[in-house]
Amino acid sequence: MWLRIVAIFFNKTLEAIPAIYKLPTTTIWIKRSIWVYFFLLIFEGAIRRWVLPGLAQQLVIIRDPFAIIILILAWQYSSINRNPYIWFSTFLSIISFATTIVLGHGNIPVALFGLRITLIHFPLIFVIAKFFDKRDIELLTKWMVILTIPMLILIVIQFYSPQTSWINKGYYNSEVGAGFRGANGYFRPPGTFSFINGLAMFFTVSSAFVLYALFKPINLPRWVVYVALCCQILSIPFSISRTLFFGVSLIVLCFLLISVRTPKILASTLTLTLLIVILAVILGNVSFFAESLSAFTERFTSANKTEGGVQDSLFKRTFEGLFLALDSVNELPFFGKGLGLGTNVGSQLEVGKAAYLISEDEWGRMIGEMGLLLSFLFILLRFRVCIIMIKAAFASVKSRGLLSWLLLSFCVNNELMGLWGQPTALGFSIFFSGILLSASKYNL
Repeated sequence: MWLRIVAIFFNKTLEAIPAIYKLPTTTIWIKRSIWVYFFLLIFEGAIRRWVLPGLAQQLVIIRDPFAIIILILAWQYSSINRNPYIWFSTFLSIISFATTIVLGHGNIPVALFGLRITLIHFPLIFVIAKFFDKRDIELLTKWMVILTIPMLILIVIQFYSPQTSWINKGYYNSEVGAGFRGANGYFRPPGTFSFINGLAMFFTVSSAFVLYALFKPINLPRWVVYVALCCQILSIPFSISRTLFFGVSLIVLCFLLISVRTPKILASTLTLTLLIVILAVILGNVSFFAESLSAFTERFTSANKTEGGVQDSLFKRTFEGLFLALDSVNELPFFGKGLGLGTNVGSQLEVGKAAYLISEDEWGRMIGEMGLLLSFLFILLRFRVCIIMIKAAFASVKSRGLLSWLLLSFCVNNELMGLWGQPTALGFSIFFSGILLSASKYNL
């Protein structure tokens, strides 16, 4: 039922764009395509698992045609044509593709899958930042707040359902469910996504929009925002995801830092914190929620023992991949092994099974695919985008903006170390980096 409601709301969103925006036809279609990109990002996994499971592998690039449409339409605008970051990423992409075919693995489908990351998706950051305006951001905020409610309901059902049930269905009608090993016999639910990482990224970034909606008017009933806040809190134990916990913690920390500068927000924050603590104590004594909390606590404890505590875990997540990648440089060709080989889809096309043929970490994948020189240049480009986002967020804060600051930790982390070889992680990083830059322009 809720999927039907979402579908109706989606249709009305697209229909409303020409009426709301008195803009050129090309601009309207760019906006519509960006909206479709967003909805496919959220529901891609649901389509692949429940609607068209026989096409699960092909639909992994379901957003790519819309990304191409967006770029073609946006290319008519000279400001996009002159963007130096788009030109630089295009140059690096073409060179990497050429070295892949001539000196690397030479598999064209695999190379094209790797090429799409830098040639098609990366430029969308700047296109979204240019064409999404204040009304788009406000509408997106409503969507993110509203979607947290059915998403929480879905993962609760997945949490308590066996992996053999339809709600936990994996790809290709497999008997192995889509959930990932958690704790206490429970699995980490994927929600509408392909894997738990999509769910963790969704609830991490949605926490920024829920916090924003609490203190900024977005034309939604207050009870909806409060229900979304409760769902946001409950998503952490039901997801059994430490990634989600760390991500939300960073966003809350950013929120607390900015609330200190605004006495009105600080007073409301203290009241809200007290209510959240009371709610957590009450729910912790309800068996229905206590089981998820117990599973999350066990997962947190066992993982910390394995990885050496929270500090060591965060250090490994942040820097271990870089150190391992640099250690392997001497064993790699100068121009790497070729684009796409470090992705699961690329390995499936190359050797017939999903595997990490190069590295499980992002920087290791880039260095292994492109070689030290080209990967270093593209890493510098991603660093540069992070600096742009940081400057934009700080400038927005000075003008009483909030949303771009709340999105900053999520976007910077995924811009630098996000696993772009995985389509869902790539989509979240690209889309919300563009949203951050757009929101900063309007001091939202």
